[in-house]
Amino acid sequence: MTDLLIIISVIAIISFTVMFILLSRGLLEEAKKVGKASEDISKLTSSINEQITPTVEDIKASLRSINAVVSEASNTINHANQLIDSTDKLIRFNKVTNVLKSSAANLINVYDGIRKGIKNSRDPKKP
Repeated sequence: MTDLLIIISVIAIISFTVMFILLSRGLLEEAKKVGKASEDISKLTSSINEQITPTVEDIKASLRSINAVVSEASNTINHANQLIDSTDKLIRFNKVTNVLKSSAANLINVYDGIRKGIKNSRDPKKP
């Protein structure tokens, strides 16, 4: 009976050893997969970083260009406002000039009337 127990013990030890070896191999294979996945993640992260840096620089350059365009547009609007103000002043000046011309014409007519009146008063009236 002891022989049978020894044989069963040996078989059990061999079975546990085989299971331990198989389990260890499985764990090693899974560890390799985890290592590979970790390496892939590292490569992906590196690739993303390599692509993000130029993209961020492109975005910054685009924002600088947009800022320049907005600045130019603002300058153009300021120039347009100055032109509108100058045009408005010119229109008002033209109106004032027209009023002055009209007033000058009226004064000339009044002067001519006064001159003719004085001339008529100096000349003897003919019957």
